[in-house]
Amino acid sequence: MNTELECRVARDYANIRMAELPMTVEAITLPSEDGTFDIYVNSRISPCKQLEALNHELNHIEKDHFYNECADITYIEAEADLVRV
Repeated sequence: MNTELECRVARDYANIRMAELPMTVEAITLPSEDGTFDIYVNSRISPCKQLEALNHELNHIEKDHFYNECADITYIEAEADLVRV
């Protein structure tokens, strides 16, 4: 997975890595102390699913979901599922 989006995001505010995760986990994002994020995308899922998972994780970052502890998890996940344009 080496898209223009991935390269821009990695340079700007996130490090994107492929990792063998359980099949029930498509991707996970961890905030770093320096304000950047580490996104781990499951290398065991299809390339299409990888891009969908990356999109989902990027939406979490853009919507500041990691710093909104009071938000409803159902709403946060639905918002992160929106397609990026």
